[in-house]
Amino acid sequence: MLLSAESNAKTEPASSTRASQGSSFQTSFAQYLNKHELKDSEEKIDYGFILCIYCKAKFKSDTGLHNHIVRKHPEFMATVTRRIHECKMCSFKTTIL
Repeated sequence: MLLSAESNAKTEPASSTRASQGSSFQTSFAQYLNKHELKDSEEKIDYGFILCIYCKAKFKSDTGLHNHIVRKHPEFMATVTRRIHECKMCSFKTTIL
């Protein structure tokens, strides 16, 4: 369900199929092409991506980065500033609710 005219413009299909330069990705939605090309871009840091200092993985938000640290680098959980939620029945942990 679309909530506004602005949302409608974002999800409206392009008039033709669009292809990414440098990969085989194709879509008829301009927003998906833009997101894909940003993901493939070597210049992600210029667009505000946050790097994991332990493995150089890139994230759009500090929430994503902190969740990554909890899951992939548990030895560095003390550096996470967000609240860590833990499952009482298993070892699952996350910073995202």
